[in-house]
Amino acid sequence: MSRAFIKEDAGDGGGEELPARPESLGPNYVTPAGQKALEAELRRLEALIAAIPLMTEDLEAKKRRARLERDHRYFQRRVESAVVVDNSETPPAEVRFGARVEGVDEAGAAHCFSIVGEDEADAAQGRISWSSPLAGALLGLKVGDRAVWPRPDGELRLTLKSISY
Repeated sequence: MSRAFIKEDAGDGGGEELPARPESLGPNYVTPAGQKALEAELRRLEALIAAIPLMTEDLEAKKRRARLERDHRYFQRRVESAVVVDNSETPPAEVRFGARVEGVDEAGAAHCFSIVGEDEADAAQGRISWSSPLAGALLGLKVGDRAVWPRPDGELRLTLKSISY
């Protein structure tokens, strides 16, 4: 049969699977709140996917559904691989995963950070990934200890003032 009579994909990209979202190779530590947020995001994506017909001719809807399905696969893997670490009952003797740390730099400026899982991190909210250089500098320290925060524009020295969970 001639190829001229076979309907081929129009090249609109609507049916192609998007590349997977990148994931870290390390453990997927999350706080209990982070686990709930991952599960909520998974449910939200499922609802959005269900709202788009599977067999639609709308190119934008196809593209949106493909992005949502890719994100759903990512969050499904993140939920399945999550290692929930609950240090809420941990005495605030030293900085560990899930800690809220308050410190002051050499100029007297206050800084506050919470050490959380990678999917929970939001620098604008003071939530830093446990795998970040700053968290690495803080983990294991006690109140009164000094941390050296390696930054692109020069290191910053912080003195820890409080630790809470």
